[in-house]
Amino acid sequence: MPGIKTKPGALAPLMALRLVDLNGPAVEAWAKREAPDRPARVRLALRLLKAFLRWADAEPDLKGRVDPAAASAKNAREAAGLDGLTLHGLRRSFASLCEWLDIPGSISAQIQGHAPQGVREQNYIRRPLDLLRVHHEKIEAWILEQAGVTFDAAAPAGLRVVA
Repeated sequence: MPGIKTKPGALAPLMALRLVDLNGPAVEAWAKREAPDRPARVRLALRLLKAFLRWADAEPDLKGRVDPAAASAKNAREAAGLDGLTLHGLRRSFASLCEWLDIPGSISAQIQGHAPQGVREQNYIRRPLDLLRVHHEKIEAWILEQAGVTFDAAAPAGLRVVA
């Protein structure tokens, strides 16, 4: 169609690299360049690249020539100094934090996206989003307080962090 401009696919910049040069730092640098313009495409491209690298590592002709972990999340945690941190670990930490702050377990479970448990939860309890927000803001304020950041819950969202 005339007048329609397209740009190369998200993985196009990596095509110039040899497979042996496609390592964690190269993929990380590529992702940092591409993600601001098209984050959803980069996430999809990373999943596809990860699948390709695992496939290539299983091929006898390519075995040892590719780094199957080059597109893994272990590299988006080591680079941040958070080696060993998992999404599941973050969820467990969130649940534990809720216990420390006396947030009811059913509310922290709902914030985490768990299905209601028990007859009472399933049939009788209806929590509007505003109720969940109140508890989530309590958690957010505690985290920011621990980080030494001033938090104003009365300010509009986005303007709550003062310093």
